[in-house]
Amino acid sequence: MTLDFVRSLERLLAEQPQPVTLVTLGPLTGLALALRSDAAMVRAKVARHIAMVGNIAAQGNTTRYAEFNAWCDPEAVDVVLRAELPTEIVGLDVTRQAVFTAQELKPARRRRAGFMTRCASTSSSTSSTSSWTAVS
Repeated sequence: MTLDFVRSLERLLAEQPQPVTLVTLGPLTGLALALRSDAAMVRAKVARHIAMVGNIAAQGNTTRYAEFNAWCDPEAVDVVLRAELPTEIVGLDVTRQAVFTAQELKPARRRRAGFMTRCASTSSSTSSTSSWTAVS
């Protein structure tokens, strides 16, 4: 049985004329199921995957060590990382460090950077590991 949100992801990816950057802000369940359904299509359509998942140095938000998105579906994390997508991992420890204040976002609002004003955190420092990158 394929869940409806998986079909939506598959349909959206298939409709893209060019490969996209896919940003996952929650559990990787949908992406993992899409990979199991049509891995070749997902690999062809996802040029870059940025995942807010995992934790290296911070206290967890689900258990003492676990970050919610990885904790609730560790099998999906495994499927996605083994799929050899160009994945960058932004862990909980990073999201807790790179936070914008309302004052810092004012210039972005003036430039009409809608996406930026809706984001709570970001990072640009990456270190490569296999086909995925951990952001720290």
